[in-house]
Amino acid sequence: MIPSILAALVASMLAVYCNSTAEAVHFALLITFVCALGLGFWQHKKGWIPALLLMAGIVSGYFVVPLFHLAIHNQATFSFLSFIAPFPCLFGGLMGSYFRKISQET
Repeated sequence: MIPSILAALVASMLAVYCNSTAEAVHFALLITFVCALGLGFWQHKKGWIPALLLMAGIVSGYFVVPLFHLAIHNQATFSFLSFIAPFPCLFGGLMGSYFRKISQET
């Protein structure tokens, strides 16, 4: 379980970086969804725990990035991406575990 927690933290750092440098929401949401999909596929029985950690990391990144005075390209996009993140995180984790279960059945 420890490697999946570390992977969720690395994925959340990647997602927060993409959120802070994004001009539009599409690519950053794709990165968030793909990270959650990978975590759900990797930990298919308890994929919701890394997905929740990914979600918490992205939302906490909203508060940490301005605290350290890191550059934010577009504040409105950064705020929107930080607070919309639970949806692709949870859906990606669910779909990743579902894809893993289907691939094991066939």
